[in-house]
Amino acid sequence: MFTRGFTPPPPLNYTNGLAAPCAITGSVSATTQDLGTSRIYTWTYRNACTGNEITADQEVSIRPVPNIVADRTSIDICYGEYFELSDIIVTDLNNTNITLTYHTGTLATVFNEIGSTLITSDVFSTYYILATNDYGCTDEVAIRFIMSFGLRLV
Repeated sequence: MFTRGFTPPPPLNYTNGLAAPCAITGSVSATTQDLGTSRIYTWTYRNACTGNEITADQEVSIRPVPNIVADRTSIDICYGEYFELSDIIVTDLNNTNITLTYHTGTLATVFNEIGSTLITSDVFSTYYILATNDYGCTDEVAIRFIMSFGLRLV
C-alpha cells in the first residue's frame, strides 16, 4: 500500500467554550479506515453526561509517488553513435500508471525535454527519464553514457 511517509492525523482537540459546570473540553484520537488510495479518519466524542455522540470525518486522498528503476543506467557507446532512449525498460516499483518523457537536464522540465528519443552520443553524456503518474507525481532516473573515442579510419 502507499503508506511511505504518511503519518496518522493528530488528536482532535475540542471545547464548547463554556465555563464549569457546563464546560466540555478534551482530545480524541482518530480511527482509520484504509481504502487503498484514500483513507477516512473518524474522530468520535461521547458526552459522558448525556450519552450524545459527535463524530467528525475526514477523507484524505493518497497520491502515490512513482519509484522508477531503469534496466540500464550506464551505457557504453562510441562517440558519434546513435542510441534509442525508449529501448531502456523503465519500471515503477509502486505500480502506478506512468508516462515517460526524456530530458537533457535535471530537474526534468518541459524546457529540457527532447523531441526525439533517438539521440547521438556527441551531444550530452547524461540524459534523464521522467515518469509522471495519473496524479501528477514524478520520479526521474539518470542515464549516463560512457563514450569511447576509438580510432577512426579515414
